[in-house]
Amino acid sequence: MNTAALATRLTGARIGAQPILHAIELHLAPGRWVAVVGPNGAGKSTLLRVLAGLLPGDGQVWLQGRPLADWPARARAAQLAWLGQAEGGADDLLTEDVAMLGRLPHRPWLAPPDAADHAAVEQALHATQAGELRGRRLGELSGGERQRVLLARALAVQAQV
Repeated sequence: MNTAALATRLTGARIGAQPILHAIELHLAPGRWVAVVGPNGAGKSTLLRVLAGLLPGDGQVWLQGRPLADWPARARAAQLAWLGQAEGGADDLLTEDVAMLGRLPHRPWLAPPDAADHAAVEQALHATQAGELRGRRLGELSGGERQRVLLARALAVQAQV
C-alpha cells in the first residue's frame, strides 16, 4: 500500500443499521485527479467519509502507506483535507478567517498565523477566485460564493490528499 496516496480495502460500511458499501478496494496514486461517479444514493459520499476517517468502515484505510487509524489527528488533518457537499461554517466569520481555519493543523495551539499561513490563505483565495470576498461574512454570501470560500479553506491546508 505504500505507493498509494490513499488506499482502502473495505468489506463494507453502514450508516446506522443500513449497509451502504460492499467489498471496495481502491488505490489512489499521488498527484492524480479522481472522480467518484454514480447515481444518487449509491454511497459516493459515504465512501469519501470513510476514506477521510469521518465514518467507520469494516476494513482498512491507508494514508500515504500508513493505516489511517495510526495517524494522530493533527498530522492527519495536515495531510488530508476534506470538504463535504453540505459543510457548514460560522456565518459571522469573515471569509479570510474561514480560509485561515485550514491552517490550524500547521500551527501550535492558540499561535497566531505566520507569514506562511497568510501566503497559503492568499494562494487559496486566489485559486478559488474568492479574494474579492475577503471583507464579507460567510452568512452574507451566495451558495456558490460560500462554497468557493469553503474550498479555499480546504486548499489552504496544503494537504497531500
